[in-house]
Amino acid sequence: MPQNLRFQGQYLDRETGLHYNTFRYYDPCGGRYTQMDPIGLLGGLNTYTYVVDPMVWVDPLGLSSFDPFAHGEITDFPADLHFGQNRIAPKFSNIGSQAADSIAGRPILDVAEDIRMGRISPDTFVISYTTDPITGKAVTLNNRGLAALVESGKFPQHAIYVPYEHVPKHLVEDIKYRPPSRSINITRNKDGTGLVKTIGKCI
Repeated sequence: MPQNLRFQGQYLDRETGLHYNTFRYYDPCGGRYTQMDPIGLLGGLNTYTYVVDPMVWVDPLGLSSFDPFAHGEITDFPADLHFGQNRIAPKFSNIGSQAADSIAGRPILDVAEDIRMGRISPDTFVISYTTDPITGKAVTLNNRGLAALVESGKFPQHAIYVPYEHVPKHLVEDIKYRPPSRSINITRNKDGTGLVKTIGKCI
């Protein structure tokens, strides 16, 4: 008699090869669900993931990612969100990235075009932000994500507010010594040379 039970009470659908667990299907080959998490962002940053893949999520220095849900709260997307850096690289990171597969490693301007054309929902982005203690302005902790959204002209319904005292030190360094800005440069080089485009203004 064939065994149809799978990990954590999932039930094998032999016709599709997917694992069913009442609310959605899990693809064991891809290691992801085929539908978004029904509880949305409360389930984590990537609404299709089951567990983090240790072969992909490697961050030996502890600098690449943090979980804004640990100390943050979901809010409406801020109407006047500022950039916290002067420049960003042309592509989204794919090392230690918590971005969706449709975003990670891709050029910001290409992702912006996909958002504009409706191929990627702006709600795919989990934009976290804090309040700059000097100016009192809302400052993003996801500059590349915000740049893609600003360029597309479309924005998610929600964001995650992280109190300044809980922002990771490496992100505090980005905003500590520069005023929040309504625009940001995409450049090829870390020294600011090789300008690709200036993105701005925010909403």
